[in-house]
Amino acid sequence: MQTFDLSTPDALAASAPVMRQHGPHRFVEADGHSGYHPTTRDTELTLDTDLLRSGEWAIGLWVCPLEDLDIAAPLPWIAEHDPEAARYPLITDAPAHKGLGGNVFGWYWTSQIRPAMLAKLVHGTPAPGKLPASTQVEQLLLSAATWYRFVLTYSESQKRMCIWVNGVLAGISEFDFTADTPGTRLHIGNPAMTFGEIELHERALDDDEVKTDFDTSASPRSREAADRLRPLFEPRPGRTVDWHPSPEWVLRRETDFTRPEDIDGWTLHGCQQEPYGMKELRTTPEGLLLQTPDEIADESRMYLWSPETFEGDLAVSFDFRMEQDSGFGMLVTHAAGMQREDVLADPGNLARGAMQVINRNRLRNYYWGFYRRTPTTPKHLASHTLVKNPWARNLALSASENITVGEWHTLLFLQQGGLLRGAIDGEWVVEGHDDPHQNHGPVLSAGRIALRLMYQTRMRVRGLRVWTRSTGFSVAASGD
Repeated sequence: MQTFDLSTPDALAASAPVMRQHGPHRFVEADGHSGYHPTTRDTELTLDTDLLRSGEWAIGLWVCPLEDLDIAAPLPWIAEHDPEAARYPLITDAPAHKGLGGNVFGWYWTSQIRPAMLAKLVHGTPAPGKLPASTQVEQLLLSAATWYRFVLTYSESQKRMCIWVNGVLAGISEFDFTADTPGTRLHIGNPAMTFGEIELHERALDDDEVKTDFDTSASPRSREAADRLRPLFEPRPGRTVDWHPSPEWVLRRETDFTRPEDIDGWTLHGCQQEPYGMKELRTTPEGLLLQTPDEIADESRMYLWSPETFEGDLAVSFDFRMEQDSGFGMLVTHAAGMQREDVLADPGNLARGAMQVINRNRLRNYYWGFYRRTPTTPKHLASHTLVKNPWARNLALSASENITVGEWHTLLFLQQGGLLRGAIDGEWVVEGHDDPHQNHGPVLSAGRIALRLMYQTRMRVRGLRVWTRSTGFSVAASGD
């Protein structure tokens, strides 16, 4: 292991000539520790090492943000004048001004869509269908004047990359990725953060080592930050479902999906272009069997849209069984046009399976990703994400115990005003709060529902029930 102390001018100078500094900088103290702070984006702190060219390694960083870092609206005029504004480099193998596409190794905190972190070991953007060596932390709000212990581990033989934050495993990728050869000069830092120490390890640290290292050196403030992270990335017992449909909730749809006529009126978008057609889409005595193609492409993903729209508070329940250990299952609710109209009655360019249909188009909606077993999501637990689109507003991220493949589970989604909750097998696993006064549109209360599956997914669904509750008005009359 090599350790580089960045806490004082003398400590930094002692690392020469392996480490070099050029440009305006200072040393900042916070929460009892000090560190190196580059004051411009042209300031350079470089470290010469060929560690990242080996098949296994780990990097540890102590980093202290100088501001509370959360999501920032990705306004086009900011990106036009500063394309890298939303990406805060921790370590890269090329100067920061070259951006994400100008390096092979890049480790960033980013404010795009949600506060997050990513690390990659591939040049630029890989070709379609390729799986680059990369991993991500889906949500990572950073508090000012708080020290964070970031650890990135890499194993070529295990095809595994992990990111740890204050002893919490927050990002993990385990798949047959492809990696490019990185440079041997690492560029460290950004003006929004202070850097206290860098460790280079010639092997991938294991779980216990990372946790022990943090536990033995963290301040109380850093431990509090870890406690805030755990519900996002570590399963916790959920509260028992406390909702049952009272008389004010009206049953609007009841479908078992066991007879061919049970899917009459439902509309499939996506998985209709060869070679990406659905492998299975049929009712069976056990329920509706859905299986998407194995190939990774925009149109190897699909939506199955409901025949009707629903209005008001909403409850959706069904049983599901995952029949292979891969894939992605999502429930989309209250999907409608930007002014509440039913655009899916005449969908035009929305009649596709791509993710952009719900998150980057003219369709308002909520979605809950309730089964996420993809190359870049964890396999040791169930992770849940609740998002409001097309604003890409992350309402919630949480973790629960794994969903067992081959067994039936019961899903319940419940929206009561701006409170959105999801339960699996009678236990609440995700909860989010929408607010119409946050520059992300109104609380949604009308639209269609859909079941969305990504590639490599095989699922069986039965016993669909949909209830609605009035939200303060009723229909007096209608006409064409």
